[in-house]
Amino acid sequence: MRNLTTAFTLVRFASVSIPIGFLYVVYWLFNTYDWNYPHVKLALFTALFLAVAGLQFLRPRTTDVPKTARWAELGFLLIVLQATFLVQVSTYGSTAFDQPISDIGYTTVHAVKILINEGQNPYSRADINHDRKDLDPGFRGFHYGPFMMAGYIPSSIMPIYAYKMMSIIYVLISALLLILLVIKPDESDLEHITNAMFVLAAYFIAKRFWLEVLLEGANDVFHIMLILVALLGLKKGKVFLAGLFTGLSMAAKFAPGAFLVPFMPLRDKNFWFGFALGLTPYLPFAIWDPAGLWRNVFWLRVVIPPDWTSLYWITPKEYHWIFGAVMLAACIVATVWAVRQKLEFQQVLVGFTLLLIVVDVTQKQIHGNHLIWFFPLFALLFMEYRERLYELLVGRAGTPTA
Repeated sequence: MRNLTTAFTLVRFASVSIPIGFLYVVYWLFNTYDWNYPHVKLALFTALFLAVAGLQFLRPRTTDVPKTARWAELGFLLIVLQATFLVQVSTYGSTAFDQPISDIGYTTVHAVKILINEGQNPYSRADINHDRKDLDPGFRGFHYGPFMMAGYIPSSIMPIYAYKMMSIIYVLISALLLILLVIKPDESDLEHITNAMFVLAAYFIAKRFWLEVLLEGANDVFHIMLILVALLGLKKGKVFLAGLFTGLSMAAKFAPGAFLVPFMPLRDKNFWFGFALGLTPYLPFAIWDPAGLWRNVFWLRVVIPPDWTSLYWITPKEYHWIFGAVMLAACIVATVWAVRQKLEFQQVLVGFTLLLIVVDVTQKQIHGNHLIWFFPLFALLFMEYRERLYELLVGRAGTPTA
């Protein structure tokens, strides 16, 4: 029996370490080959696409995991988390309350200041994005939705410290939401703890996460947190809340929340009531300056020039139309597939992630902050991978005991 338990413990260790190791290597490659390497990004996103799609072909776990294996798993995950925090906090912790250095961050701070302190419309100004000389003045207003400014209102009072402080708060809330999303009522306390530690290890393991949030000052953690609330609402059967927070996410940044919509219960009117309410932050600015809002938040995504982070850069101009066609086709296929069946929560996660990968790969600019969209999704999906990989490795050897 001891030999059997040892064997199952080793299998469990493999089923945990392989997904964590895979994510670590992929994230390291993303961080190493960022600018000037769109073909590497395509290869990495393809690997992730195939991994997520392949999840559907693995059987859910039915074989019990011995307590000994659970404790070994927990020890390994705690070591991963501790090492991650020690390395990344020592590297980027000193920048946690500096002013953001990326245009994503400092334009948000600037927009909040102009709106709250000066009472002017950030979508009407030509100096919000003053460093983007490549854009016409009409496109140098605030490039994100009105609710993004609402999420960072404290930066109008403390512009140096409050912006990243709010991002850190949203990261902590996101971590809590991820834990709530993986907790199952029929599991033991030990299972709850190991599930929580796995999803946190997978969420925090990427160096790029820390660089974008603490050094660059990316604001994507805010609208991704809203998407996680929407997903939790969907999982709990709170359709109105799922719609509300999907809309609020789009009111902060139109994508990626827009690509979650096809996988929501579209036939339920409660979703649409919540969704419409979530989009209302756009309304006052649509009345105030509809042209400025349209240009900076929506039309810019169509006319923005590609840079050397995207496949556009290595593709002849006459073939650029293919990327838009692929994105449109993916959205249509995903919507038709989703509305023709009642999706389980796992199918929503898989479908949303796959569509988002296609969308991001076909964009004109694929910057490092986009990875923040995927970190929590991959954490959730690869937690399930760990369970199904365990089942695959164990097969039908039997049910071990502690």
